[in-house]
Amino acid sequence: MGRKDLLLFWSWESFRVLGVLFSQAKIATLAHLDSLADGTPNSIGDRFMGANGRIGANLFTYNEELFDQPLFDEQFS
Repeated sequence: MGRKDLLLFWSWESFRVLGVLFSQAKIATLAHLDSLADGTPNSIGDRFMGANGRIGANLFTYNEELFDQPLFDEQFS
């Protein structure tokens, strides 16, 4: 292997390893948000995950129905 080949190989491997690390961090973050989703309409996890609990379903979108629901105690008292 020439010097250019080694540089290209290690550059590619570095990007690949960084990609794996970032994807693991994203999975850990989404799993943490999923663990916060306890089924009540106004829980922190439900606000980010969506009331149905699908990972990433509403991560970056504003769900008007979800945010405008009354508090859990108000619904069932």
